[in-house]
Amino acid sequence: MRRRALAVVVAFGALAAACGSDTDATSVSETPSSLTVEAESGSTPLDEPTTNPRPTPTTEAADNPYPPGTEPELAALVDPLVAELGLRFTYGSLINRSDGSYEASATGDHLAIYVEPIGDYSDAEFIENTWKLAAILTPYVFDTYGGVESYDVCQEPHPDVDDSAIPPPVTQLDITRADAAAIDWADGDLSDLLRVVFADEDDSIALRLEPRLQQLPAFANALADAR
Repeated sequence: MRRRALAVVVAFGALAAACGSDTDATSVSETPSSLTVEAESGSTPLDEPTTNPRPTPTTEAADNPYPPGTEPELAALVDPLVAELGLRFTYGSLINRSDGSYEASATGDHLAIYVEPIGDYSDAEFIENTWKLAAILTPYVFDTYGGVESYDVCQEPHPDVDDSAIPPPVTQLDITRADAAAIDWADGDLSDLLRVVFADEDDSIALRLEPRLQQLPAFANALADAR
């Protein structure tokens, strides 16, 4: 895992705003005649994210509606859930995003989760696991922690590709509790997720992938099914 214990003695490094934020990413969106990749207003592509100071996790009493605030505790929760996908937790935090802010809070209602591949991992797996990762984490997060109203999960590049401390993410899903309730996480697929993204009218859900992934057959097929 490339997240280092330096946080104990120095300030955290930069946090890619593409995860844990609803801006600064290349999104999937649909026009009446076709499905296109569009950069949101004032945004940059996933491979050129802006950065915000990485929030310092805080700790809260165990018996509450929020997940634990330290990264080791979050890793202990997330790793067993994502290991079967060939992924591991890298870092994350509860976040307060109210009034346009983005700061760590033990009672923040947004949870940001970052994961990275462990072994061999293909572009096709980034696409396949966009759904599988969401199908595992989404019900767990919202069913377990009543204080969390939204969360996002980012797949980071393989460490062999980018071993920097805060690499630009490859995929991101940012979803609210209300939007998650409209998806069959047990028997659905990526097409079902895309249908909810396309039907969204209030920007409460976002799915972002590197443009190169959106050109692959696995994603193109999911788009065709969603339409």
